[in-house]
Amino acid sequence: MLANPRFLLLDEPLSSLDQARGAEILTMIEEIGTTIGIPMIYVSHQPEEAARLTDTVLQLAPA
Repeated sequence: MLANPRFLLLDEPLSSLDQARGAEILTMIEEIGTTIGIPMIYVSHQPEEAARLTDTVLQLAPA
C-alpha cells in the first residue's frame, strides 16, 4: 500500500504533538511534497500549517 501512493491524505497529522515535534514533522511533510512530488490533501484547523505547505488553501465554513 505504501510502495507507490498516488496521493497522501493528511488529516490533522500534528494535532496530538507538542509544538517542537509538530515543527519537525511539518518540515518532513514539506520535504516529501517538494522532493517526491506526491499530491497531498492536508486537513487542519491551523491555517498557518496549511499555508506553509501549499499555494492554494480551501477553507470550509458552515453555511
